[in-house]
Amino acid sequence: MATHVPPAILGRTGLRSSRLGLGTAGWPARVSPEGTVAALRAAFDLGIRHMDCAAKYNTETQVGRALRDVGAPADLVVATKVCSYYDEDLNTEFVSYNPAAAERSVERSLRLLGRERLEIVYIHDPAWENLPLIYQRGGVLDVLCALKDQGLVAHLGMASWDHRAVLWAIEHGAFGVVQGFHVNTLLNRSGRRGMYAEAEARGIGICDSGPYAGYILATGAVPGARYNYAPASPEALNAARRLESACAARGVGLADAALGFALQDPRVDVVVVASGDPDHVRSWARAMDLPLTPADYEELERIAGPDLDVFSAMLPRVQLHL
Repeated sequence: MATHVPPAILGRTGLRSSRLGLGTAGWPARVSPEGTVAALRAAFDLGIRHMDCAAKYNTETQVGRALRDVGAPADLVVATKVCSYYDEDLNTEFVSYNPAAAERSVERSLRLLGRERLEIVYIHDPAWENLPLIYQRGGVLDVLCALKDQGLVAHLGMASWDHRAVLWAIEHGAFGVVQGFHVNTLLNRSGRRGMYAEAEARGIGICDSGPYAGYILATGAVPGARYNYAPASPEALNAARRLESACAARGVGLADAALGFALQDPRVDVVVVASGDPDHVRSWARAMDLPLTPADYEELERIAGPDLDVFSAMLPRVQLHL
């Protein structure tokens, strides 16, 4: 079994990262400080050199403390996100395209994470109709470019469920990295045919998040199974059952095959997975050495059936004039 995650280069940015990244959504707020340190240590021991954070996750305090306690590797790539936020006092998530808020968010992330520079700052989850607010003169994009000029941010990224927003970023020129969510899974391959192909053609780095499709490809079709964080539909449950049987016949687990499927796409530079369980983190090594051939993955795609895409991948592509 592979015991070390290989390095990866994020497209034309030249950033040296790792094939796997550790996501920090949710779990650092649910485990002890010692547990967060243990998860980070397991990730770093495995060779993971990519941390995916966000203001919306409300976990940068815990992550920053753990990074100081464990000793962050010198070559660690740290990414965070702005424009989607969490208000702890109100216990609610909200979206803001206020440029001053984005600037303060970056400054806060630098402080909380204990960094002098953030390797990537993404604009987080904008929809197509939000883009004019982002690129207007003096808007969020101008602010982020100014922070980049100051050396506080190395590269800008776009991370969104709306494929049209990602495609706009790919064409814009200011963005070096894009991130898709749940679009490179055994249940939804739409990212491969659309935005990932476009990003590769322009040399833009690709980070792919959510190989377990939130969360049914990790749990299987259990009672209460969730797909894209919502109760799984009958179609998703049936597809997961078919995949479980097919994986078992090949001597692999569904979760391992799901991660292996995301990893075997050569266009994707980094696959981001989230877990606060050190044993689970270490188990990701199995996915890099599965006894599955490209033909096996093609057969799993066929068994899964048509994409179960709830992220508007098929919305018409509209030209946004800059």
